[in-house]
Amino acid sequence: MATRNLLSSEQRTRLFSIPADLPEMARHYTLSLNDLDFIKGSRHESVFYVRLG
Repeated sequence: MATRNLLSSEQRTRLFSIPADLPEMARHYTLSLNDLDFIKGSRHESVFYVRLG
């Protein structure tokens, strides 16, 4: 059976590679103020804390 590539090699690399520079790491691995506001506004706030930390 033939398979179909949904992503190009470059797209796959960008999607799944670990960022190498500090600003990019910070963007991917820290919560933004919008994220924190969303968590604080959730009725199930404790669920987020268990999953995140």
